[in-house]
Amino acid sequence: MKILSVNKFYHVYGGADRHFFELNEVYEQAGHDVVPFAMDHPDNLPNPYDKYFVSYINFWQNPGWRDRMRTPGRVLYSTEARRQIRRLIEDTRPDIAHIHLIYHQISLAILPVIKEYGLPIVQTLQDYKPICATYSFVSGDSICERCMGRRFYHAVLQRCNHGSLPASLLNSLEMYLHYALGWYDLPDIYIAPSDFLRRKMIESGMSPDKLVHIPNFVNTDKYAYSDTSGDYFVYAGRLVPVKGVKTLLQAMKRVRCRNVRLIIIGDGPQRSELKALKERLNLENVRFVGYQSGDKLRAWMANAMFSVLPSEWYENCPISALESMAMGKPVIGARIGGIPELIGHGTDGLMFESGNAADLADQIEFLVADRQRCRDMGRAAREKVVGRYSHRQQYQSMSDVFRRVGMLD
Repeated sequence: MKILSVNKFYHVYGGADRHFFELNEVYEQAGHDVVPFAMDHPDNLPNPYDKYFVSYINFWQNPGWRDRMRTPGRVLYSTEARRQIRRLIEDTRPDIAHIHLIYHQISLAILPVIKEYGLPIVQTLQDYKPICATYSFVSGDSICERCMGRRFYHAVLQRCNHGSLPASLLNSLEMYLHYALGWYDLPDIYIAPSDFLRRKMIESGMSPDKLVHIPNFVNTDKYAYSDTSGDYFVYAGRLVPVKGVKTLLQAMKRVRCRNVRLIIIGDGPQRSELKALKERLNLENVRFVGYQSGDKLRAWMANAMFSVLPSEWYENCPISALESMAMGKPVIGARIGGIPELIGHGTDGLMFESGNAADLADQIEFLVADRQRCRDMGRAAREKVVGRYSHRQQYQSMSDVFRRVGMLD
């Protein structure tokens, strides 16, 4: 079977992109051919299909006037993406399309083209875009569900896209146009990596028959179990307000044990603010090490006691938590979104009230004070990932979806 695999980035920008690459590798190991489609970008990995990719457009980092002029057309109805994916399908003749993140850089405009060729479409939802104009259920720095029920005009009223009225208006128009054109009805199956997301989609009016809950996964062969630990624990993720790192630093001020360190792995627009907060709180046991990936990231994790996921938004199925658990490191996670589905409190990790620094500090002190209990939880976490969230389980689940749309016997 030849799989057309579509994602806006062909490099790892976040967890959703890691999922895209890891799943393509799973498909190839199972004997399927993978044909990628993405956006051209200086950081892209080499591949034989990049001549078909859509041109690079910069939405975020001081875009020039050309990119600003191109933005509405790319977001609302990308004729370039339609043209390029048609060329790719004509030249490669795939059997099925697996869609990942395509909003804005590619746009939903490719979906009717894919359907013209009779391809079944499976789409993995790594965010809430079909029911939230700005995809995250966050307005400002707070949880917001005003767009539920297709009331996307709230994105304009709240200026949800970084406080920008024009950008928020464009997002609102995008949603109304794409629903009017019926593009959200075109995927045959939507995959929800968390049951929380699945329930939110149903609550918003999506048919349960179109939704399948398949959690994210890790290749457990790449994340070896480690029962060793140093004198530190880690946060690994983006440095943005909704990730709750500010609350984590406030919790560190409350932790009485001063011989344990917090290693913050990652980067983002909040880095300067967080480093300044660290200085104000006089947290000498907190260290920022910047963005890490591959072997460097795994080395930090292998020698950690545990990891912390202090999110303050509706996390879906965070891969960083699964990676930690796969290496035998329990996770202290916020009780929000899909996180509680991954962690058994007191068995393979601990939970705390999202945004509550005092509660988080208590959970940190509990694991620091009982190293043996921490190791026991880590072993249980590894066993859970191998049994429920491995690459082997992922392929079995995806095969069931492919059978459902008539692609496998």
